Amino acid sequence: MERPASRVAREGWRQPVHELVLGDESNTTQRARNWVSERLAEAGLDELGDDAELVVSELVSNALLHAEPPVKLRLRVLAPRARVEVHDRSPSSPMRGRDGAEAMTGRGLRIVEGLARNWGVERLELGKSIWAELEAGASTADLEASGQSVEDLVQMWAAEDAAAAATGQSAQRFVVHLGTVPTDLLLAAKAHVDDVIREFALAAAGAQTGATTEIPQHLTQLLEAVVGRFAEPRRMIKRQALAAANAGHEHVTLELSLTPDAADAAEEYLRALDEIDAYCRAARLLTLETAPRHRVFRRWYVAELVAQLRGAAAGHPRPRPQPFEQRLLDEIDTMAEAERAAERSARLNALAAALAGSATPEQVAEHALEAAVAAMGASGGGLMLASDHASWDVPGAVGYDDSVVAGLRADGTDGELPSAYAARTGEAVWLESRQQRDERFPDLADLEPGTVSMCALPLVAGEQCLGTLRLSFSRARLFDEEERSFALSMATQTAQALDRALLYQEQAETAHRLQRTLLPPELPDVPGAELASHYDSAAPMQVGGDFYDVIGAGNAWTVVMGDVRGKGVDAATLSAMARHTARSGALRGLSPAEILSLLNDAFLTDQSPETFCTAVCGRVSIDDDHAILELASGGHPEPAIARADGDVAFVPAHGMLVGAFPGVEYDTVRTIVHPGDCVLFYTDGVSEARQDGAFFGRRGIEQQLTATADAPAETVVRQLHEAVETFQTAQRDDMAMLAFRLLPDVPAD
Repeated sequence: MERPASRVAREGWRQPVHELVLGDESNTTQRARNWVSERLAEAGLDELGDDAELVVSELVSNALLHAEPPVKLRLRVLAPRARVEVHDRSPSSPMRGRDGAEAMTGRGLRIVEGLARNWGVERLELGKSIWAELEAGASTADLEASGQSVEDLVQMWAAEDAAAAATGQSAQRFVVHLGTVPTDLLLAAKAHVDDVIREFALAAAGAQTGATTEIPQHLTQLLEAVVGRFAEPRRMIKRQALAAANAGHEHVTLELSLTPDAADAAEEYLRALDEIDAYCRAARLLTLETAPRHRVFRRWYVAELVAQLRGAAAGHPRPRPQPFEQRLLDEIDTMAEAERAAERSARLNALAAALAGSATPEQVAEHALEAAVAAMGASGGGLMLASDHASWDVPGAVGYDDSVVAGLRADGTDGELPSAYAARTGEAVWLESRQQRDERFPDLADLEPGTVSMCALPLVAGEQCLGTLRLSFSRARLFDEEERSFALSMATQTAQALDRALLYQEQAETAHRLQRTLLPPELPDVPGAELASHYDSAAPMQVGGDFYDVIGAGNAWTVVMGDVRGKGVDAATLSAMARHTARSGALRGLSPAEILSLLNDAFLTDQSPETFCTAVCGRVSIDDDHAILELASGGHPEPAIARADGDVAFVPAHGMLVGAFPGVEYDTVRTIVHPGDCVLFYTDGVSEARQDGAFFGRRGIEQQLTATADAPAETVVRQLHEAVETFQTAQRDDMAMLAFRLLPDVPAD
C-alpha cells in the first residue's frame, strides 16, 4: 500500500505542523480534544471539530492504553481537509476487533474508519503513527473506502512478527503448536481480557482525578502481569484469530514462536487472571467474571504452551498436544463429578440444618429419613433406636407398612436382621442383590419380600451405637465407594443429632422432675370450693423460679404464689426454700403479712443482693354464705376476681419485693368472695407475655375471665393458658396460675 509519508509530501499539507506532547495525566484525553478543536477553529474548520474530537479521543486513548507515554498528537491542515496523527512508542500495529454487544473494547478503529476520509498506520524508527484524514462538507457516502483494511493490517502483523523473530534470534525460540480452536470462542475469550484491561485503565484515570477510589496495589500488580510479560503471546493469538475471522474461517490453527521464558510468563498470566476473576465475582469490578468456556480455553492453551516450551528447552521430543475438543470432554466429566459432589454436599448441609432443630428422636428420624430416602432413591427406610429392653424403638419409618415395623421391633437388638448385625458389630451392611440378601439374612425375605437390596448403617456417637439407619430398595443396587461414603456421612450426622436429642430429652425429663418437686404434687380438696392450677417452664430443659402452694384444713386455707429471680438450679433452690418457708409459716397459723415477713428474713440470710422474689399470700376463710380473702403482696402482680355476675376486678394488694430490704412490714387487704366468684393468682409470665411490643396485660386477663365467668376453675386456667400461648410471639417466660372458685352451695362449719 502507499506509505502515508509520500501522501503527505505529494498533497502538500501546509506547514508548520501543530504538535502537542501528552503524558499520562488524568485529563490527557480531554486536553487532546480541546487542543485539536481550538486549532481547527483557528484554521476556519469548525465543522470538523466534533468528528476530530471523537477520532482524537479514540486514537489517544488507545495509545495511552497500549503504549507508554509520552504520546505525540500532530495536526496538519490543508483546507478543507485536516490530518490527525498520533505517535506512540509501541511497534505493534493496532487491532481492529469485531463488533460485539458485550465488548467494551475493539471499536476504536471502526469509529475512526467511519468518520475519516482515509486512515492508516505508519511504522516509525521508534514506534508507530496512526493517522486519519477528515474533510469538511463530506457526507458519509463521499468517504473513500481506501482506508487501511484488515488485509493490510494482517500483512503488517506478519511483517512485525517476522521482524520480532529476526530481532530476537539471539534468544532461542521454539514453535508451539496449539492445534485448532473455534475462532469465535478465541476472539470472545480475548475480548474479555481486553475488557478487564480497559476497565483498569479507566479506573486508574479516575483514581488520579479523585472521581474513583484508589486501585489496590495488588490489583495493579495483577494487571501488570496480564499486559506485561505475556503481551507477545496474547498479541500473536489475537492476530491469528482476527485473520481467520476476516477470512471467514470458523476455526483457527494456532502456532506461536516463543522464547522459553514465555512459559513462566504464561503461568503468571493465568494466576493473575484467576485472581482478577475473584474480584469480578465479588462485584469489585464492572467486568463480569470469565465465562466457563473461556476459562477452560485459557487453562488449556496455557498448559499446552508451558508443556511444549519447557519440553523443547529441555531437549525432549515435542509431545502430542491435547486437542481442545478432548479438553472440553474432560471438563464435562469433571463438571459432572463436581455436580454430583456439590449436590450431595448440598443435601448433607440441608440435612445438618434440619437436624440442628430436632429436639426429639422422632424429629431426627423424620428429617434423616426424608433426606436419605430422597438422596439414595430408596423405596423405604427406618430409624431403629436401641432401648433398655433389648428391643428396638422405631421413632420413624417411611415406606414400611405396619407389619414390617412390627417385625423390626420384634427382631430386637440381638436378632438376625441387618439392623441388629450393624448395631452389634458397628459395621455397615450392604446388600446389593437378592442372592446376597438370602445368603446373609434369610429372615429378611419373609419380612420384606419386595426388598431386593438394602443397607443398614450403624448410628455411632462417641463409643456408643445408638441404633441404625436402614434403607430398602426394590431393585438391585450397586453401592460404589462414593455412595457408601455419602450414606455413612448421613448416618454420622444422624447419630450426632440423635445423641443430642436423647441428651436433650433426658435433661428435659430431669428438669421436669425437679420442677415438680417445687410444686404441690396435687391440689388439696377444699370443701365448698374447686381449685385448678397450671405451670409452664420457659424452656423444657430449664427449671424456673415460679412456685405456688395451698396449705390448710377445713374451711381455712393459705394460698402462696411467688416468682424467684433467675433460672436454673439456683432459682430452683431458692424456690424450694421459699415454698417450704411459706408452708411452715402457714402451718404455724401466721397471717399472710407475717408469712411474707418470714420469707423476707429467709432471703436476707443469703446476704446476696440478687436473691429476691415477688410473692403474694392469701388466706381464704369460708363462712356460711361467703368467704373472706386476706391478701398481702410483695411486689407481685395483683390477683383478679371474676364475680359471678361477670364483672372482673383486681385486688389492690401492694408491697415491697421479698428479700430486698430488712424489716419490711406488709399490709393486708381484705375482700369478700361470694358463691360463684373465681379468684385467679398468676405470675408475670401471664401478664407480661408480649406480641410486637404489646403486653397481654390485665386487659387480656380480664377478657379471658369474663369469657369464662360460669366455667369451672379447670376451664378458667386452661383457656387462659391457651390465650396467652396464642398471643405471645416474643421470648417466653415461666408461667404459673392458680384459680379457686367458691361453689354456690357453701358448706357450714
